[in-house]
Amino acid sequence: MEKIETYSRICPKCNRNIFHATESSRNWAMKIGRKCRSCSQIGHTVLDESKKKMSSAKIGKPTWSSLHKEEFGKIQCGKNHPMYGKHHTDEMKRKQSERNFGKKLSKEIKRKLRVAAIKQHRKNGIKFPAIDGGSVEYFDNMNKYSGFHIQHPNIEIKDLGYFVDGYDPILHAVFEYDTKTHNSCRYKKKDLERQKEIIEYYKRLGNPLNNFYRINQTGFGKEGMEDVLTTTEDK
Repeated sequence: MEKIETYSRICPKCNRNIFHATESSRNWAMKIGRKCRSCSQIGHTVLDESKKKMSSAKIGKPTWSSLHKEEFGKIQCGKNHPMYGKHHTDEMKRKQSERNFGKKLSKEIKRKLRVAAIKQHRKNGIKFPAIDGGSVEYFDNMNKYSGFHIQHPNIEIKDLGYFVDGYDPILHAVFEYDTKTHNSCRYKKKDLERQKEIIEYYKRLGNPLNNFYRINQTGFGKEGMEDVLTTTEDK
């Protein structure tokens, strides 16, 4: 069997021999003063020596000690977090739970809750809502090459507490960009409810939408657009 040559060096902290497979890796480790694996891990994590072993990090889910959880919580919940210190009291949580127990919220109550939530998010400095991946590029291309004037992303309909992905004020048309996650039954049901509420809202204002486009993320240009006002009974 061919003998594999190894290159050794001394750990700068504990003087333990460290072996490398190549000369270049040995030289680089010596240049940056890299310690051995044992010395490098000292002080990196807070471990409960009676319960946690190094092997648990490789096999299954590690068992964190109570001290580690406490330290990790301090890092994640810093005072710079927008929700820091904003917690409901136990009494308020109890009253809210009793108030809504067994009740089905009406559309009007849901609308008021959405509007209130948006107001609170702005007060707390939280950025919302998320932008669907690919929507910005899609709308930019539609404006540039297809003659649209789509305002995006996340155009707010204040009275409803909803955001739509795009709105063209010249066409008086709403655009909803559907990613793959919108193909699930749960998302389709919610999307249909939103869609109907938005269409009815503009009808009540006496200014019905001319178009309501749903855009499939996998489509290309106008080929991926469907005007639901011409394919449903909402018109």
